[in-house]
Amino acid sequence: MFNSIRELFDPPRVWLGTSKTWIDQIGEPLQLGIKKNTFQNSDAEKVGVAVKCCKVLADNIGRLPINIYQSTETGNMIDREDYRQYLLHYSPDGIITSQAFFSSLEYNRNLRGNSFARIIRNPSNGRPIKFELIPSAQVEGYKVVRGQLYYIYFKKLENGETKKTVVNAFDMLHFKMVTKNGIWGMNPIEAQRMNMSTLYKSKNVQDSYYENNAFVPAFLKSTVPDANFIKPFNEAMQQFKDKNVGPANAGTIATLPPFTEIQQLDMNIVDAEFLAGSKFDAQQIAAFYDVPPHFVGLETGTFRNIEELTRNFATFGIGPIARMYRQELEFKLLTQKEREEGKSIEFVLQALIETDLRTKTQYYKDMFGLGVMTGNQIALLEGLPTYAGGETHFIPSNNLTPVNQEEETPEIPKEEKDI
Repeated sequence: MFNSIRELFDPPRVWLGTSKTWIDQIGEPLQLGIKKNTFQNSDAEKVGVAVKCCKVLADNIGRLPINIYQSTETGNMIDREDYRQYLLHYSPDGIITSQAFFSSLEYNRNLRGNSFARIIRNPSNGRPIKFELIPSAQVEGYKVVRGQLYYIYFKKLENGETKKTVVNAFDMLHFKMVTKNGIWGMNPIEAQRMNMSTLYKSKNVQDSYYENNAFVPAFLKSTVPDANFIKPFNEAMQQFKDKNVGPANAGTIATLPPFTEIQQLDMNIVDAEFLAGSKFDAQQIAAFYDVPPHFVGLETGTFRNIEELTRNFATFGIGPIARMYRQELEFKLLTQKEREEGKSIEFVLQALIETDLRTKTQYYKDMFGLGVMTGNQIALLEGLPTYAGGETHFIPSNNLTPVNQEEETPEIPKEEKDI
């Protein structure tokens, strides 16, 4: 028993997945003397398209309502009496809203490949009473001991210090990117390192270019007579830089230092191929996250084209992510008996699909005419008041007929017999 406990606090065999990713995520940013233009994983949040992709996914996961459902004879119904409904739908930790909570989880997942929330349970009955959001950077790794999965993270104490804590996987919600071993998600920044590095370096080059007043395609040619003038010449050049270099001084009248003259420089600000390459890298990053290009400002299109892309995004982008969240939540929060009895945790994916009024009206009309939806169900979806008799389903006939109304066969009068 003591050996098993000691194994948990030994250095984990897997640190953020592998030792290589530890170097990339933790060790590399701490190195000193790194060149300014060298891309590190910590620089990913400086790449605009990467941050935008993370934001799009986080915003859309955060906007999805999440509920506890119970299967009944009339279909899946929201179980508002379930003790977990308030935690998931309103406030998982009693501090922030459900939207902010799941949005933060999704942002961490897309930035680091894994996001975590510790399940705080009632000691007397084991029921979840809150979920504690844990930043991915505080999770050291995981370990499998005697067939049990454990997570190791650094818990912040009230005095500001941190404490190394080991948690059983049953008490830790773990949402991950695509994974090779089923336990630890791959690092998306490392997977896109080449594309992000190219974008990061290109933006640094452009920034330095404009910082040095690249709007003026010219340079100073100097001819110093002898060594006696080197010191005053250098001082004059430094004064020239202080007064004239930089975008804030653009358009001012510059006084040339002694022994210098302006020479024209035939050079474009950026080469067309360079711009095309940067756009390609941005598109590759957006494609990795399954985010449509128009969501991150890379393309424009017609309304119908954008609507179709948005539907594809909801189906192939958000759909698998919502499924992953649902599986993890049901596995850790529901008992086997509850799952067998039809209890489930689901995101309302319909919240992503917004159509024009004409299309929506026709959809409701068709669903009502097929007997699938009632008038009150439609009213609730649109935030309208219900009405008496609005719970009745109708099916098409010569006129709309209530589903539960028994068909009445008219009695055929008997023909009188000839006497």
